[in-house]
Amino acid sequence: MDSDLTKNAAFMDLYSRQIGAYGIETMGKLINMRVIIVGLQGVGVEVAKNLILAGPGSVVLCDDGATEMKDLGCNFFLCEEDVGNSRAASCASKLQELNSLVKVMVHTGGLTEELVSSADVLVMTTTNREELIRWNTFCRANVVEARDSRGKRVVRSAPIRFIAVAAAGALGYIFSDFGPEFTVADQTGEPPVQRVITHISNDKEGIVTLLDPTESELAKQADIADTEHEGFVTFSEVEGMYCKEEQGIRSHGHSLNTSGAWRAHEVWKRVPDFLLVDKSRGGDGVMKSNQYYVHVRDPKTGEYKKDTDRPDGLYWEAKFTHECVDIPSEDFVRDEDGNKLQRMTDVKEHYKLRIGDTTAYSTYQGGGILQQTYQPVTHHHVSLAESLQQPIASDANTLLSCDGDKEGLGWWYPMLHVLKQGLYRFQSMEGRFPYPNNIEEAERVVAYCKEYNSTMRSVQGFCGERAALSCPLDLNLEPRAPPSVEEIKGNAEKEGALEMLTSMGTPEERALLALAECNWSADDAMMLLFDDDRMKALEANVNVYKCLGAMRRLALAAGAELQPVAVFIGGVCAQEVVKHCGKYTPVNQWIHFDFIEVLPRTPLPPAITAPRGSRYDHIISVFGEDVLNKLLGVKTFMVGCGALGCELLKNFAMMGVACGPDGLITVTDGDRIEVSNLNRQFLFRKQHVKKAKSLTAADSVKQMNPSINVDALELLAMGETENTFNDDFWIGSGRANSSGEPMPGLHLSAQGGLDFVVNALDNVKARKYVDSRCVFYKKPLLESGTEGTKFNTMVVIPGATVSYDEGEAEAPEGEAIPMCTLRNFPSTIVHCIEWARGFFEDLFVTPIADLQEYLKAPAKYIADIREDAESYMMDSNQLHRALDKICDAEGMGLLPSVRAARAVKDGGYAACVKIAKEIFVAKYNHSMKDLQHQFPKDLVTKGKPFWAPPKRYPTVMELDLSDEFVVSFLISVANLVAVAFGLHPLPVNGIDANGQDYDTFVPENSTWRDVAALEAALPTEEIIWKPSSKKIEVEEKQDDESPSTAEESVQEMTEKLLSALDELASVSTDGLVAQPADFEKDLDLNFHIDFVTAASNLRASNYGIPRASRHKTKMIAGKIIAAIATSTACATALVGVELLKLIQDKSVAEHRDSTCNFAVNTFQMSEPTPATVIKGSGEKRNTPDPIRNPEMFDDSGNIDWDKVPVHRWKAYPDPHTKWDRLHISSSLSLEQAISFLRDEHNLKIISWLVTMKDENGKTTGVEIYGEPPVDTTIDEELLLQVAPLTLTDQKATVAIMRSQDIKNNQTYTRRWKLLKAMQGEEYKKKMHSSMRDLLEARVGPLGTKGCVPLELQLEIANEPGVEAVTPPIILDI
Repeated sequence: MDSDLTKNAAFMDLYSRQIGAYGIETMGKLINMRVIIVGLQGVGVEVAKNLILAGPGSVVLCDDGATEMKDLGCNFFLCEEDVGNSRAASCASKLQELNSLVKVMVHTGGLTEELVSSADVLVMTTTNREELIRWNTFCRANVVEARDSRGKRVVRSAPIRFIAVAAAGALGYIFSDFGPEFTVADQTGEPPVQRVITHISNDKEGIVTLLDPTESELAKQADIADTEHEGFVTFSEVEGMYCKEEQGIRSHGHSLNTSGAWRAHEVWKRVPDFLLVDKSRGGDGVMKSNQYYVHVRDPKTGEYKKDTDRPDGLYWEAKFTHECVDIPSEDFVRDEDGNKLQRMTDVKEHYKLRIGDTTAYSTYQGGGILQQTYQPVTHHHVSLAESLQQPIASDANTLLSCDGDKEGLGWWYPMLHVLKQGLYRFQSMEGRFPYPNNIEEAERVVAYCKEYNSTMRSVQGFCGERAALSCPLDLNLEPRAPPSVEEIKGNAEKEGALEMLTSMGTPEERALLALAECNWSADDAMMLLFDDDRMKALEANVNVYKCLGAMRRLALAAGAELQPVAVFIGGVCAQEVVKHCGKYTPVNQWIHFDFIEVLPRTPLPPAITAPRGSRYDHIISVFGEDVLNKLLGVKTFMVGCGALGCELLKNFAMMGVACGPDGLITVTDGDRIEVSNLNRQFLFRKQHVKKAKSLTAADSVKQMNPSINVDALELLAMGETENTFNDDFWIGSGRANSSGEPMPGLHLSAQGGLDFVVNALDNVKARKYVDSRCVFYKKPLLESGTEGTKFNTMVVIPGATVSYDEGEAEAPEGEAIPMCTLRNFPSTIVHCIEWARGFFEDLFVTPIADLQEYLKAPAKYIADIREDAESYMMDSNQLHRALDKICDAEGMGLLPSVRAARAVKDGGYAACVKIAKEIFVAKYNHSMKDLQHQFPKDLVTKGKPFWAPPKRYPTVMELDLSDEFVVSFLISVANLVAVAFGLHPLPVNGIDANGQDYDTFVPENSTWRDVAALEAALPTEEIIWKPSSKKIEVEEKQDDESPSTAEESVQEMTEKLLSALDELASVSTDGLVAQPADFEKDLDLNFHIDFVTAASNLRASNYGIPRASRHKTKMIAGKIIAAIATSTACATALVGVELLKLIQDKSVAEHRDSTCNFAVNTFQMSEPTPATVIKGSGEKRNTPDPIRNPEMFDDSGNIDWDKVPVHRWKAYPDPHTKWDRLHISSSLSLEQAISFLRDEHNLKIISWLVTMKDENGKTTGVEIYGEPPVDTTIDEELLLQVAPLTLTDQKATVAIMRSQDIKNNQTYTRRWKLLKAMQGEEYKKKMHSSMRDLLEARVGPLGTKGCVPLELQLEIANEPGVEAVTPPIILDI
């Protein structure tokens, strides 16, 4: 089945990102799944949408309910014409459009046992308790008939997975029942780790030692969780370790390699505990030291102090090493061996694992790969009826917490369960949930909750705590409102009493409660705080007040369906359905979610919440008409319109964002739609492929809400588009300057423009750019991201929270692999794939682009270089570069390219095949022979085998056409060469005369794609190997300096260059074409992924590495991030909740960031991190990189902080955050600006840079001004005596060289030239130029800018060497 799926190109294209998360095995199960969804309001349609995108076999929709106008605010596939018609029937066709591979059906009438029996999973989004219990009971009792191995009919249990979900206002829940037993093969979804082994001991507790950083920069820590699911490993390629006894083979295998899975445990060791030495004890604030225990003497008697808790009955004290210098030897505490006793700590051995008894095997000889393997885990679920009384699973102690602050209350999540029961009872009596903002009905729910809670507390009292779940509070107690600080503001006496208690460590609320109880007497309150029983009673009354208030607040909104909450619950539910396939941890069994912070703090007047017969009635009924009007008038900027962007636009349309006459969503995305997008980016359909994402999404979302206002642009948000997204856009009109023409800038004090910004991006660099603009203009930012089953959200509030990139280094795009490893010593398939991806660039991009440029004017190119060379105008470095451009050491360059182009032009497809064969032989045969020749298998270097792990000894490949990847390589290269040299048009996409897409690839039916054509054109001549004279690199070069030219003079190199130019000129360029490739992973006919797959797998075979599938290769080579629709939906739902809070001006404490992972059911909401306050001064050590700085780590892989360098810094202003600013007028000259910063702020400019792009598009920092650094090794007074600044450069150099007092001539000469430059006219001109002129000279006119941030490195002026940490420095234009 799996292999059949991988061969289905359409299937793999559609689901490629999802397969990256689920794996092909899970997809094979998913496509056969049958799902029934009951209820098609907001939650139901989200479940359906996400599931249909995921691709089950069939989805049956059940909802005969008549569409109401308010349903249009949650179900995006309903329109006004559907009002009065069945919800399921109305949206079925649109749901079917999402995925033609899924069969979407509608069932009319109520559920039947026959229908449910046909399903694998039943999802119920309705909330009738009796119906839920009935169908859950039926699902658990389901059985199937089958025949056993003898053909006898047997009946076995086959529970239908049952999932119940609901979104009631700001409350949501999911209940999951996968039956009495359900086996999960992979609970986490994380890829199993593979590690290189360097040793295995023969012991009762065998220790596996892994490759560590002292041996290779490819080393990785074990990272294997010590659990019964993840903590198992298998072995391969181990030399030695054979079973010593024949009778043990059955249990131990012939060798460790065939012994099966072993339980692996972490290895820990005890080491001295190095602690930070406080300055009061002689430390410097960063120094760490170990400690010794000493006996302390009584200063009066001289006797040792006593401590009966110590083993020797004496008092011990820990002293740092430097404090022990004068302590007598007899005062030290000794261990049983008589050694001084140190403070110790346990540290993990990151590169070791303990696997148990290995004494049955012979000794370890070398090599080996350790592979983590997951063991299946069985989960046990109980029925809904049983879990409604006790929702805490038998293997858990509490309900799952989704908010750390609420978890700390203890009663919050039990309260949500009790509230759910109160709502169920109300519904059973009224047939509905309470009307929104109906105080009387909300109070009825609270009364039901109190009654239910009392009953459950009684059950617990009679039957034990585990018999039921109640809120741990007695809800019948008299509620007491907690006193507030606001109530005592301005009352000096009360504020003083509060200060007195809180200064002693008493929490503020507890102190207020004690003071209020004691009539604000601080002394009496102090005594009360020591009376635990009385304080607990008071706090219980306060907690009851909070609990009942939360119930009431949630009940007031429970009758409404808040669209973001429905989206979130629907996403969680859809992902739970997928877990039926046996991947990821199923919910255990309940999760309760609440978003109470989004709700109004008090009930709203009926006049502003009454239904209007509008699609926005749900919003109005909870938040009122004023909030709706704010939503309608929003101006926002959404950056990106892929998966996140599609979901966000849909949510905006449902919530009414920018749906009023003054509202506007500016969305920009430079991408076009690909087939692989259709699986997640649900606003796009097959007919949209190749069209602009932003424009298409804008058109699609208007079908969901015709009133939404979207300005769709096809631009990237970047420095180059700031004329479009200019000051007026951000802080003026809020509308993009679509013309892109320069407009006058605005000062940052301007008010207006965007209300907030939403990121819908898929890369860190773009996110950080948008974040920097939000910080610059002080605009709120709603951020979200996904990766597989993981998703997160973040709200950035100007002046109050950290920004997206605050304090974070830019995340790397992937693991850095040393080039020598990629070129010659790969050890994993990833290395092979990365090499092949680079090989593609080296063959079909870089040299072909150079040839394309050359062919524009070949005679001029040759003449220009020849003129410079013949007149000796080129130095050795320039000569090297020119020679490499024509033909480098790797045999690449213009000369080989133009010869190849000539051969293809003259010889046609046969020449392409000949080139393909030559490349194959060079890379997979000859280069391997060179490796074997230079580094024989038995070579020993530095006392160790050269081919020790992770190096793998290579084997030579022959051109064998029975190997599918040899054939694929030759055909791919031949066709890519044909395209590169114009034998076939460049593979680009276009639109024909009929408006249809077409691909100008080598046609799908071309004989060039056939093996027969390849065999017919393949040359038979053998290519003879000759040992290469080029030395193969074993280690990375430490720098990028040009090679030494000692062996060749400039004269010799010039002659060689002139000869190369003659050869280049001898090749006719008539009719030659060069078409560089543009790597595209998602177009299967272009041979790009075919080439990388074949090239990497052939290389893997060279080194004995298992080959990879085409899909895995595509994921790695294309740097594709695994993605699923459910993560995207949930992330954007949480963004929608935060948007509603922004509109209501909620406090920072009411906002939530989130970090979630479906795979293991972690949903963590927390208050946003407050803006980092930078204050005071200090010293810092940057965390070292184990690859670049291995000397800063100990043998266990832990950082040795004593070896990490220290840097001093000081905050200015003290304190400040990044939201603050320092301003400089652009009219000031550089000299005046330096004086201004020094005199007004005590700051000294060390350097002023501007970030620019060079001619190759590479970002670089160009220095406008640099303060000469202080060099304490130079005697500047002596320097100026020997070489006054009045001398010429030549005379000064001679004077310094001849001086007997100056030893380091070169250092002094460089310093003299720097000082001389500061006296020159150019330097003086710079100092007298305005800041604006200097900046404009580098970046162009600044007339479109109101203000510009400066890149200044600053020091504290009167403290040389102390870095000044400041907020952004702004140049006012």
